[in-house]
Amino acid sequence: MELERTIELDATVEEVWELVADPAERRAWVGAEADGAVVTEVVDGARLAWRWHDGDGAPESTVEVTVGRSDDGDRTRVIVVERRPAPSGGGGGGAARACSRWDDRLVGLELGALVRRFSPAAVLAG
Repeated sequence: MELERTIELDATVEEVWELVADPAERRAWVGAEADGAVVTEVVDGARLAWRWHDGDGAPESTVEVTVGRSDDGDRTRVIVVERRPAPSGGGGGGAARACSRWDDRLVGLELGALVRRFSPAAVLAG
């Protein structure tokens, strides 16, 4: 089973990459499950992949987060793809829960980007 979610953020690629690549920042928007993740690939400034157990009792899955400029060049696009074994018994409830969790996590990423952009230090520097 493959889940894909995309969000475009009003932030630079560098700002978003820091939120994705830094373990403490990643934990802030992914959640405590990120602590058990094993990073399997890093393409600096562009892609981070890891293996983990999502905390929902599902088997281990892989996650790939890709960061790049949006088509219009004014925003940063983040694409998250999670691959996990299909649930036994054919139930789709696990997929719906996983999609909902990623939607929530990406809202957290967006909030993190906004906090960085509008923090007092950023405003004074800008």
